[in-house]
Amino acid sequence: MIRLNKLEKMTTSCILAVAIFCSNLIVSHWLSNRSFYIAANIGNVVNVHLFGSATKGWGFTKDNITSPGPTIFVKEGDLVNLTLTSVDGARHNFFIDYDRDTNPSNYEPTSPSFKTTTNYQFDALVPGNFTYYCQYYKVSIQYKPGNIQYKPGTMFGTFIVQPVERTHTSNIYGKVEDTDLKLNGEIIISGAGTFTFIPREVVTKTPDIFQPGHFSVFDIIAHLDETERIAVEYHFDERMNTHVIDSINGKENWWYQVYYDGGWPEPNVFRMDHYPVKDKMYMQLYQTSPSEIEKTYAAFRNQIARRESSSKMVIAEVTIKGKYETLSFKNVTVEAHNLRNDTFKPGVVTAIDVMLSLGEQGKISYDLRWYRTIAFAEVKNYYVDRINKDEAYGSCGFVYECGEKLRSKNHIHLPSDIRVINSPEYVKWFWICI
Repeated sequence: MIRLNKLEKMTTSCILAVAIFCSNLIVSHWLSNRSFYIAANIGNVVNVHLFGSATKGWGFTKDNITSPGPTIFVKEGDLVNLTLTSVDGARHNFFIDYDRDTNPSNYEPTSPSFKTTTNYQFDALVPGNFTYYCQYYKVSIQYKPGNIQYKPGTMFGTFIVQPVERTHTSNIYGKVEDTDLKLNGEIIISGAGTFTFIPREVVTKTPDIFQPGHFSVFDIIAHLDETERIAVEYHFDERMNTHVIDSINGKENWWYQVYYDGGWPEPNVFRMDHYPVKDKMYMQLYQTSPSEIEKTYAAFRNQIARRESSSKMVIAEVTIKGKYETLSFKNVTVEAHNLRNDTFKPGVVTAIDVMLSLGEQGKISYDLRWYRTIAFAEVKNYYVDRINKDEAYGSCGFVYECGEKLRSKNHIHLPSDIRVINSPEYVKWFWICI
């Protein structure tokens, strides 16, 4: 399907916590798992003339205006050609409330304001039943002595977009480009200081995972030890398939928090020597309790025991909970598709391989798309645009998590195409609106 436009609901400042988000929060949700787009017009032109009145509502003629206004029916993909007329000379507009917050958003069809007649066109791309409003008369205010009452206004009606049934194929849009590390980085080690590194000088300790020129958070620690800026004791534990830091400068029980450009620190249960380093990345190591370390290591041991019990990687439970359908798959065989062979060696399995494997097995269809940037953040990753009939739009789309069910901290903002997996107990994609 041809894409014509992309809408990104972002903000540059911290505002409310429910309907409004801190910019880092919104950007980070986008970076982890989502992308939003408008598809090309695939339907017919539908001409609609609406007459609006602040006191009466909407109507298809100036002599038959009601509240609520007439129901408008279109099909998914139709081009809606609206003629909008103000019969009372008041300022009006028209918008469709996709997210049901009664306010126009930058991804919702919203006409210019008008006091006479104007024309406005948009593609009906989101199937479902919605409400259309004039934002200026969506509520009415009634004044009483010592009391102000807000009641539903007059200018609203129902807008129904009937879904189009079509056969989906799986698609991957865009190609990997320009993922080499170019910028010097830094890492904070609590109690020891902030250390800079030059990417070309860092060599990975897991050459079975990373391509030359790419490396993990752990590799930076090993590099600092080799250049004698810190003293590190570490070993590789085959039962967990990871390097373990025994001590840094004589201190034990180290863990880490990181985030990519546009994110924020968050707890994780993910192998430090699997976490790919990117430009503009925040990294910090800190000491934690021995019990927290052991819980994390127990999760790692469970995964490797599961992996060794089968000749192939098999994930016990994969769930996809979309807007329109919920799918559940048991004992899913996952194979490497080498989508990110710029970063990883052939045969390395990532979370996005779960999606690709399900598609290959004929169980789902999907759209993946390469994004260089999202809003103000540099990302350079593939994200899931669609699974079957569920297509991301506006501020709604798919996020994911994977790991052990009895361990929290599985939902981290590490894009699925660079999240190396070791037979997690479950993988879940689910639909959210932010």
